[in-house]
Amino acid sequence: MNRLHRLLVAAVALTAACAATTEPVEADQWQAAAADDTVVVDPTAHLTDGQIGFLREVAARTWRLLSGPGVDR
Repeated sequence: MNRLHRLLVAAVALTAACAATTEPVEADQWQAAAADDTVVVDPTAHLTDGQIGFLREVAARTWRLLSGPGVDR
């Protein structure tokens, strides 16, 4: 068997094993909110300080990229 075939067989086996598990899945609050038509106006109440800090850093880096000296106005 070549490497790609073994990888494919392993992926199919893993998918079948995961589908066969009967453990209860913890409900994801974001998935539940997306399932009904709830509009989340300010999600920061649901985020930790670390998550908010990470998002602010991503926003700052994005802004620096888009407003840098190499961007044609």
